[in-house]
Amino acid sequence: MHTLGHPDTERHVRTRAGRRMVRGRRTIAVFTGFRSRAFWGHRALGRIAHAIARWSGRPADLLYAGPVWSHCAVGEPLLSWIQLQAKGPYHAAMSDALQSLLKQDATLGTTPEISSLMRRVVASGAGRNRTNYRPAFDDSVRLSTNRKILLIDERRLPLADDRASFARMLASARDMHPNADILLWQTTDERCGTWQLGSLDDLPETTCIVDRHANFFAVLNAVDAVYTVEAPEGLEAIIAGVRPHVFGRPYYAGLGHTYDQHRPVQSLSRPTIEALFDAVYLKLARYIDPDTGGPATFERVLECIELQRSMHNRFRDLQIVEAHGFQIWKRRFAAPFLGIGGGRLYWHRHAQASRADSTVALWGARSADHVRAGTRIVRIEDGFFHSLGLGSDMSAPLSQVIDRNGIYFDAQKPSDLTHILNEGTFDSTEVARAEKLRRLIVESGVTKYNLGRKAPQWQAPAGSTVILVVGQVADDASIRLGAGDFRTAEQVLQHARANNPDAFIVYKPHPDVLSGNRTGLVDARRYANVVDAEADLLSLLEHTDEVHTISSLAGFEGLLRQKKVHAYGYPFYAGWGLTHDEMKSVPWRQRSLKLDELVAGALIRYPIYWNWQARLFSTPEAVVRTLAVNAARPMGNVSADPSRPWRKAVRWVKNLAWYVLWEIRRGIE
Repeated sequence: MHTLGHPDTERHVRTRAGRRMVRGRRTIAVFTGFRSRAFWGHRALGRIAHAIARWSGRPADLLYAGPVWSHCAVGEPLLSWIQLQAKGPYHAAMSDALQSLLKQDATLGTTPEISSLMRRVVASGAGRNRTNYRPAFDDSVRLSTNRKILLIDERRLPLADDRASFARMLASARDMHPNADILLWQTTDERCGTWQLGSLDDLPETTCIVDRHANFFAVLNAVDAVYTVEAPEGLEAIIAGVRPHVFGRPYYAGLGHTYDQHRPVQSLSRPTIEALFDAVYLKLARYIDPDTGGPATFERVLECIELQRSMHNRFRDLQIVEAHGFQIWKRRFAAPFLGIGGGRLYWHRHAQASRADSTVALWGARSADHVRAGTRIVRIEDGFFHSLGLGSDMSAPLSQVIDRNGIYFDAQKPSDLTHILNEGTFDSTEVARAEKLRRLIVESGVTKYNLGRKAPQWQAPAGSTVILVVGQVADDASIRLGAGDFRTAEQVLQHARANNPDAFIVYKPHPDVLSGNRTGLVDARRYANVVDAEADLLSLLEHTDEVHTISSLAGFEGLLRQKKVHAYGYPFYAGWGLTHDEMKSVPWRQRSLKLDELVAGALIRYPIYWNWQARLFSTPEAVVRTLAVNAARPMGNVSADPSRPWRKAVRWVKNLAWYVLWEIRRGIE
């Protein structure tokens, strides 16, 4: 009987980003003493490890790829799998588990949400393939008026001779559709051996091979019939309302939803499509939460897939991207974000003439003078929650922004963020989400760099107003493009003291300046009561009544914590009625906002969040929870850390190696 759950298995799944569900780890584990009870059944080493475990008297099951996002690149954790007791080949064991479940539970497929989930699977392209954003075929195939039939090619098992089944399938398809265009889809099923249909001599030369990275459900919409031997895509066709022609004996055949070339077993149950979906997707399959690495519900995984689709659709116009002037160490970190549209990415170290149909990507506010007139430009920059460490220390960013109009710290022209905040309609659901996110940020103690916590050693006089003046990097683009009359921290300190002679003023230098990575040290002791280079920003905010800054993100941190914020420049959070603006007018502001509307626009809609372990786009809530795990650690002395140069060197070499391999793969494609 199929094992629906086991505490040992669940415990091992509850690891970082599904680490145990990366292929190879469980197989290796049996030889290293790891007490796993499940091994990959589609791999020879997995079956060997399974046999050894059984021989040694340990209970052991076989794992197979699940129905959703289980076909992954090397190192990517799959999101679903199926665990079966060993009872012969996969389809036989799967059929036994399915039939047993159908006989035990007569309510399968009867709940109202099943049909909705099926529609969401089809609409989001939640098939077995993770990378399914590419077009399936070129215009010559798409615009053809001929009928189209889809043949699913499979690999031959080493000990099986099913070449005749594929020959019969091809002959039957051509007989029934003599003038149809033949499309060939190579299954995601993980077998070994040669492709069966691709090796047949009588396969028409005009056959179109569909890109395996395409959305299979989109392919189904373009064809008139589907033929398979026993590929898992046959079930996906059933879920999408397409009845496939089946020439083998897969577990989903003989249930009344396929055209079977073999006589079905009479004793099989005849479930509805909803019951079949319920049994396979919701009862037999298991899922991993990509953000936590723990067990997840199918709905949670589906939400993740819908997020990937949403992010792709938002940037689907980025099909040919030329990234100009990116340092080599930064390319690895920018690649997932610039590749969000599913297109091709090219790196140019120096300014080069761009293609007419490409989009040029520039870092931050870099000059675009070299870009040909009329070329589309996007700008990419670190987001508001970056990492557990400085960006200048080559820490991998968990969020970045891609802006088609400007960039959020450039006040000289409107950006995508100002458009969102000026024109966006924030409904009650989104505002409520923003409020919960803001509370989560405050309670978790998360900031942009999360360098650790250290309480201030000073104590302000009782009853005094404590003002925090935040230093910035002197040559930073946020000063060059976001400052007005006040351009230095010293000017801000002087103004704050003149207008608040009795206040207790604390000056906090920027961490990049303290680390020695950037310039901007000033003599603040003439105006400040304390120059605190030791305490972290959040600890200072907890002891502060007001925040004064030119354009630092610290002002936004203060707003999140409902502090009074004085803006001396034009930061993205100023001019909406939430700050005390020292400048008379802030450009590109057309209305007032509530705090959680600003949070919704700046933290939910504008940035892109990335999970480096799962290699998937994520949410601000997930990123905040990830950073919160270590955000409260004791703060160290960054500039005095002897291991810091070595860490930077290792990261640089790692990123260089990634870039070399990336160039090699691009040359092969």
